[in-house]
Amino acid sequence: MIPKKDNDTSNPSNYRPISVTSCLGKLLERLVCLRLVTFLESNNIISKYQSGFRRHRSTKDNLLFLTQKICESFNRGKNVCAIFFDISKAFDKVWHLGIIYKLYLINTPQYIINWVECFLGNRFFVVQVGNSSSQPVPITAGVPQGAVISPILFNIFINDIPKCNDQENQNRGSTTSYSGLFADDLISWFIFRRPGGLVKKINSYLKKIEKWLQKWRLKMSANKCCYTVFSQNKKDIAKMRYDLRLFGERVPFSKNPVFLGITFDSHLTFNKHMESTIKKTKKRLNIIKILSHKSWGMTETLLFRIYKLLVGSIIDYSSFCATRLSKTWRKKLQVIQNSAIRSIKKLPFDTSTMDLEMYQKQANLVSIEDRLIGLNSSYMTRASRFQNPLSCSTNH
Repeated sequence: MIPKKDNDTSNPSNYRPISVTSCLGKLLERLVCLRLVTFLESNNIISKYQSGFRRHRSTKDNLLFLTQKICESFNRGKNVCAIFFDISKAFDKVWHLGIIYKLYLINTPQYIINWVECFLGNRFFVVQVGNSSSQPVPITAGVPQGAVISPILFNIFINDIPKCNDQENQNRGSTTSYSGLFADDLISWFIFRRPGGLVKKINSYLKKIEKWLQKWRLKMSANKCCYTVFSQNKKDIAKMRYDLRLFGERVPFSKNPVFLGITFDSHLTFNKHMESTIKKTKKRLNIIKILSHKSWGMTETLLFRIYKLLVGSIIDYSSFCATRLSKTWRKKLQVIQNSAIRSIKKLPFDTSTMDLEMYQKQANLVSIEDRLIGLNSSYMTRASRFQNPLSCSTNH
């Protein structure tokens, strides 16, 4: 049992079970997984709004798609109400017979169904603490965490979760709706100009979510979900509070919801997210400063690689929102990179900007501004090459 991050290790529920299988078992899983993925992708079975555990897809698809739709709404003088869902222990609650049933529904080749049925069936778990072990207990639900094929099976199981894109947009009225899905992270948002009929439409969608969860034996708690409203109207944003219900409980409002590691805010400025980003990068920058001391004997090339891994990766993850960032935040990010260059090159604190730009080029680095633009350009090139439906479709 592996303890979850930042949780109380004295509570048994705060541990994550990991299924360790043999190398030969993992090899066989990869062979079956390759055939199953080929079948799913060639027949366009997995929803285009699902970006998790798929080739040439990433969290950036959903984040950019959401940000784009909110910006479009702002330009048209509209607002957006977004609901962030949290399925309780989704991977551990997957119903085995439900997976087999859905494999039949999508006409999966029979030999793959037989293999999956054997793979999931007749499983037991034992908990070991020190030298003591529990009695074997049969596993009737959940995909084995750590198994190669588990993410694909989970995608199949959650593929038919109600997404407001599927039916809500067929009769477009004053409210347009969209959804995004990354593994079990579901977000649905509704674009509106005036709130008339909005609450009724959202609650109708939540009823569909309830029925789906009950049918497939999954749980979702309203207090672990949240909603927020995106608007440019700073005066009325405080009044935009709605009575949204899930299983009879009120869904709480959140000023700064977190989706796929990104903190959003009502005006889409990403100020809260950038505050967190600067804080994280400064902490990791201290590691660079320590390692750059001569006693460690590290080369500048190695130190710059460590910088890209520890600090640069955090900055890069925020590249999708570059167009929404103020000049102040971009300058602060550049200050972080300049500080790393000073530490690695052992330069005085008053080194001129011109000299820092020279050392930046020597280290094969570009400015933060150019880095963010370059990452977005590369993303769009890849999205066009692999026909990413969230980035390239004209039907949204």
